[in-house]
Amino acid sequence: MKKKLNGEERKALKKQKAAHRKMFWSKVLNKNKKPKVEKPASYKARKAGITAAWVLLATPTIIVAANFGGTSSDATENKAPVVQVKENPATSQAAVQFAKDFTEKYFFWKTGDDGRAMREKDMKVFLAKGLDPYAGLDMDNLKTNSTFKDAKVKKVEAQGKNKAKITLLATYEVNAAQEQQKDAEGEDKKPPAPSKKTSTKAIVVPVEYNGSTYGVYELPTFTSTSQQTNLQYDTTEEKESYSDTYEIQKIANFLNTFFKSYSEDSKDQLSYLLEDKEHQQGLQNSLKFLEVENVNVYTGSKKNEYIVDSLVSFEDPDSQTHIQTRYRLTVEKKDSRYIVSKIN
Repeated sequence: MKKKLNGEERKALKKQKAAHRKMFWSKVLNKNKKPKVEKPASYKARKAGITAAWVLLATPTIIVAANFGGTSSDATENKAPVVQVKENPATSQAAVQFAKDFTEKYFFWKTGDDGRAMREKDMKVFLAKGLDPYAGLDMDNLKTNSTFKDAKVKKVEAQGKNKAKITLLATYEVNAAQEQQKDAEGEDKKPPAPSKKTSTKAIVVPVEYNGSTYGVYELPTFTSTSQQTNLQYDTTEEKESYSDTYEIQKIANFLNTFFKSYSEDSKDQLSYLLEDKEHQQGLQNSLKFLEVENVNVYTGSKKNEYIVDSLVSFEDPDSQTHIQTRYRLTVEKKDSRYIVSKIN
């Protein structure tokens, strides 16, 4: 018969069993554990030295990063204002479209009083005040009608802050105006079929923007269809007028010779009168020279150099239309003869 334990004995037995369990699990857990080996003092010193070296290497990097962050912030705060370069409004897409719209109206005309009124109304939208209301077209001797077909932009060149010269290659169809013929009995004959001819001209449209609207600031000029213009605008208003009337007359006589050659001569022939390499092709018979109607001569930048502002009349051989246009030339006197050194 099993002896019955009292309370104290039961407590002692529980403590004994707990001690046995603790010893058992301690042996299991520490069975494969290697005994702790004390590190030598030299090892600890070497490890401390390596740690210190890494700290020294890392410190400049941290400082540079901190400074860079500060510099970037300062640069953002003290950033210099961006200078915006303003575009010349006369070279914008809107200006090019304006030049195309003008060209469309310029090469559209009709004979008669209605045609005259229409031309003046059309040109009033584009031309600066003071220019010929018909843009140089001789309405008194108009013999044909014209219909605009197409225009391609060839070059856009700025002329100062708000001006440009825009070169377009325009195509238009000329329709000869037919007069009603009478037969022997005085009756009206059936009018012949109108003769049509397609023509192409390279036109230089001077465009200016005054802050609110675009306008054609001077009469357009013509150039060769095989070249792109390289015109340079040169205001003569600030130049000194030349006063020698004898010299002015000689220059005017020279201009008649020059423009005749410029309109019809070959490059080799024209080179005797023109040194400007950008325009030595001339007009290649696209226009027939009629006369120089007006000449203003100004003193050039050097001796025997003159700036000549000339109003010139041409005839379009395709339409027999008379057209006035304005040219600014740099004329030089060399060995008692005149040459054009630049078409401005």
